[in-house]
Amino acid sequence: MDRQALICIIAALAACTSTPDEPHDLDGKQDGVTWEQRLVTKVTPNVVIETVAYRSSGLLVLGQVCRPRAPGRHKIYIYAHGGFVGIADGMGMEWNGGQCEALAEQGWVVVVPAYRGEDGSEGAIEVCLGEVDDLMEMTRIVLAQAYADPDRVAIVGASHGGCITLRALQRGLPAQVAVDLFGATDWSSIYHFWLATVPTDPSIPFLRDAIGGTPETAPVAYAQRSPLSHAGLQSWPGSLLIVHGVADEVVPGSNSCAFAAVEASFETYHVDVFGRVVPTAPLGCAGLGQTWLPALPPTWSGSRHLVMFDGSGHGATVPIGTQLLATAALYLAAKMP
Repeated sequence: MDRQALICIIAALAACTSTPDEPHDLDGKQDGVTWEQRLVTKVTPNVVIETVAYRSSGLLVLGQVCRPRAPGRHKIYIYAHGGFVGIADGMGMEWNGGQCEALAEQGWVVVVPAYRGEDGSEGAIEVCLGEVDDLMEMTRIVLAQAYADPDRVAIVGASHGGCITLRALQRGLPAQVAVDLFGATDWSSIYHFWLATVPTDPSIPFLRDAIGGTPETAPVAYAQRSPLSHAGLQSWPGSLLIVHGVADEVVPGSNSCAFAAVEASFETYHVDVFGRVVPTAPLGCAGLGQTWLPALPPTWSGSRHLVMFDGSGHGATVPIGTQLLATAALYLAAKMP
């Protein structure tokens, strides 16, 4: 979706046009919880795609919903995108198509907030803080709609979105299944990791400006944004998988190992570059008191799992990274068929 369309929906829905054969009501007023604005951008024989706008902490924030046209209540797939530039984060999620449409074709209602400061939304990027409010508010509105099944809710988050996912769960997001793809859990350690590995990268001043200083000058602000600094997920009854590459050049894999170590119920696994599970701690994860199991569970019957992949970086650009994403997909299919 181009910026003019985003400006259009922010300015006034009346100035935009909706697709005439949209099968649901056009004002978004379902079950008493409403969107501020809603624009149908695509209708196929099986799927409706909408750009929506809603209030979060007083800000007008945009998002996208891709949903089946079939009547009835459908399972929910919340996607917490990564990065700081908007929904199109390189993981296949796009405006008006991509994975959003593909998942809706499979029967999911796909919920994708753009977050404050992104894609034309009001406000400024806060880094895993107000963005959590945005995701939770958009989810609240979606779950009130006639097409949503509140008893079948999954959330998947990547990188910055992985951080948002964990913080949302810690704050009570009503999801039954969650997958964190190489998410940030400790922004202080990430800041120092970047200083040591990419000292001239513009991400460093960006993070410093967005959070309001360095970990030394603003320790409370860094802790506030870091899932590792908050209580674990002992009170959340759902199932969580964390997958992370040991060679991640953006978010060190030790972030996920440290988070899993906080909660003793995590089953931990280490996959080497040949795709074999090895019962040893991956690089950067030793000394945390974890037992690294010799084989992945065939049915994922537990509720907390961490799988670390040797050779995989920040994403899925190498074969082992493809296995990382496939593991996440298998987990989601097992937990919410």
